Amino acid sequence: MTVEKKQRRDAEENKRKILATACDLFAANGSDISISEIAKTAQIGVGTIYRHFPNKTDLFEAANQAYQQQFVAESQDYLDNTDDEAAFFGFIRYVLQRSLGNRALFDAFQNNTCQFIEPTGEILELQNVLIILLQRAQKAALVAANLDIRTLMLMLSGVIMMSTQLDKHVAADLATFDKATTFFELGIRR
Repeated sequence: MTVEKKQRRDAEENKRKILATACDLFAANGSDISISEIAKTAQIGVGTIYRHFPNKTDLFEAANQAYQQQFVAESQDYLDNTDDEAAFFGFIRYVLQRSLGNRALFDAFQNNTCQFIEPTGEILELQNVLIILLQRAQKAALVAANLDIRTLMLMLSGVIMMSTQLDKHVAADLATFDKATTFFELGIRR
């Protein structure tokens, strides 16, 4: 019985390690990264990855979901913030900052794994957080009263797509990102 529990614990630890490594590598390289490169970086055998994820698509989708779940968990901090301006614009900046140079997010948009128009799952939960923060910002007269969530999500997805194509290690790309973020924020402010 002890051996079985240890093996299960090891298997769960391996799965966590695979997902964490895959999230990082997909974010840096997009979905083009190979399973063998993920295994090498995670210091886990390729067969171990395939035991948990039958193919790369399943691993990519699981990594994308894990990434989105982290967003949802961290979004609670913004809901708890009583400063409506800091909460709303801080959340917008947080979402955009997390998208900077994230090639996996670009690929997720391209293959419809990540939908901002008709969201489901974690993206729907993020939209619900954004709805609450938007309503608070509108009540505080920080943004236009006629700004609706669909328009905000469309605008946000456009800036996110641009951000995913930038390199956070290149000064010119960071300057472009800062300008785009500033213009986005100015465009929705009241």
